[in-house]
Amino acid sequence: MKFALFSFFLILGVEVYAFECVQYDRSSQPVSTHAELATDIFWGQVVSGQYDQVSGLAKFTVDVQGVLKGDPRHTAELETLSMSYGIDVSLGESNIYFLYNGSNSINACAMVMYIGGGIDSIADLVSESKRADLAGAYKIEQLLKHLGKLP
Repeated sequence: MKFALFSFFLILGVEVYAFECVQYDRSSQPVSTHAELATDIFWGQVVSGQYDQVSGLAKFTVDVQGVLKGDPRHTAELETLSMSYGIDVSLGESNIYFLYNGSNSINACAMVMYIGGGIDSIADLVSESKRADLAGAYKIEQLLKHLGKLP
């Protein structure tokens, strides 16, 4: 009985977060599927951000350096919950962002690809896709190939 009571209180004290990735899921779908589902795909550098500890919402501004699909823009105001596991957004870093259904929100199901910095053109992205030391280089190559951007 003591064990059952202890187990009950232990379960009550554990926070559980669950995500259901219905339409898009970065862990189980290929880059080409995300490229088709995304309304906007662009790359850029995170230039500012703020985090609300109460809501867990992080809002950040991206200086857009290039657009692969969708609406061309100079900056993007994005947001993500701190519990969006695997989404790592850091000040000064550059990523390729996939936005779905015209939203500016990035969640645990969304595709975000780290690309480092100094990427100013498609030619620079092509060079990044060939790097052996960049873990996601093959995904960049798949994306560029799917979008017809490889020479």
